[in-house]
Amino acid sequence: MTAQQPLSWEARKKSVTPMPGGYGGFLTSFRWIAEQLCENSLSEESLRRRFAEQFRLTAKASANRISFLKRSGLVNASASACGAGPATMEWMQSGDSGLLIRQIHSTTRFIGEMLDELREPRSAEELLYCANEHFSMGWMSTMQINNRRGWLQSAGLLTPVAAEKLALTEMGIEFLAANACEPPMLERQENSEVLTKLTSLARRAPHRHDVKPTLEPRSGVPKLASAVAATEPHSSSDANSGHSLEARIRQDALDTGDPARFEKTVRDAFEFLGFVAQHLGGSGQTDVLVQAFHGVDRYRVAVDAKTTASGSLKDQQVNWATLVEHRRQHDADYSLVIGPKPSGASLMKFAKTYDVTVLSSEELAVLCELHARNPLTLASYRSLFMVAGEADTRAVREAHREADEKFAFAACVVQAIGELQEQLGALSVDSLRVALHGRMPSTPDKESIGEMLDVLASPLIGAVEGSPEVGYVLACSPSITANRLRVFASMLTPGGDGVSQ
Repeated sequence: MTAQQPLSWEARKKSVTPMPGGYGGFLTSFRWIAEQLCENSLSEESLRRRFAEQFRLTAKASANRISFLKRSGLVNASASACGAGPATMEWMQSGDSGLLIRQIHSTTRFIGEMLDELREPRSAEELLYCANEHFSMGWMSTMQINNRRGWLQSAGLLTPVAAEKLALTEMGIEFLAANACEPPMLERQENSEVLTKLTSLARRAPHRHDVKPTLEPRSGVPKLASAVAATEPHSSSDANSGHSLEARIRQDALDTGDPARFEKTVRDAFEFLGFVAQHLGGSGQTDVLVQAFHGVDRYRVAVDAKTTASGSLKDQQVNWATLVEHRRQHDADYSLVIGPKPSGASLMKFAKTYDVTVLSSEELAVLCELHARNPLTLASYRSLFMVAGEADTRAVREAHREADEKFAFAACVVQAIGELQEQLGALSVDSLRVALHGRMPSTPDKESIGEMLDVLASPLIGAVEGSPEVGYVLACSPSITANRLRVFASMLTPGGDGVSQ
């Protein structure tokens, strides 16, 4: 292997996603993906679907893994098709698994660095300590250590040894000799000092007889709807804004006597969805200019708002050439027409001809209602404008559904731990999976539970504490967690604590 300089430490990502097959099988399942890409022309959606079917993954789990493979450069993806990355192609031809690890190392923190920490055998807990102490990774559990272990072990760069420790192989030593690693942020301490501190941390880990309940036992099984309600992330004012906008949109779309009123309502609706929206109107101007300023992928939409007393927008009311001119004038990425109940084959035919998206005012009202309950990022809304003709809101609705399920999932995990920790002590992932059966429409897999625990145990949320080895308990009352998140929300809101208007 020739030496390769990785990205700067700041540019490299922190997270690694596991593959199916256990610690020794990551590359086996990845080879299946590589073969699919070499033998077929697949879109990213098709690849995700095949991967999920082959390894019995959820759609979300499959998407997360493909996303990691893209981010690390093992898979390339364009708008039309996915392909194997250069390192993947070299690996397929040569069988040198170090090529894959070198590629992941170049884009991801604590890959080669973890191998470097294994110049003497260490356990996962010891590696977690090294990651946090030497590289400030800020991890609360060994999940990310274990994810890295799977890639490195299946590539033959490390191997398990006695006392649940991991050690370098000859291939691992060769990898370190050929690839640059980030030096520790702090001077390394003597091994005896490290082990002493780790032993102290282990002794402070919670044991069953130390666990105190922080939730009163509850009878019955919480349903999905109640879990969502319990984790409602928005204030009543947000919900009221959504209801108010919904009513205004439906009413003003029919007011032909004051079309500017509907234009301003459309502006307010997009502002509520998180866009920067300007009401322009007048001769030679688009009615509303909508801009997505946040996120990596920014975009701009020229919007034409149409009212009609008949309650149904027709083709004759739209000046298609003018819409194209507005898009050019404002250097917009997309054109959008909004009006009540768009109908007629001619309307959609001309919309496709002039590359314009048509969104019903009724659908815009629904989007505001959904956003009031569970706001999405601006990237989630881009799909609305990407297809000419009738706007396709299925992706946005699916994003809302997944967000609802994620909040419900988190609530069920917290409730299950609170109800059972008094009787069972710290709960393992396996125990939680059993406990969650029947509380949700489908029982999540162990990996999803582990990922959710990692989120709930993060310093910002701090709802649970523990590790996969010792199990998990509540870190505080759920009401304290809720208050902490409210304080954080107030600091993000203009006019709230910590943020000036």
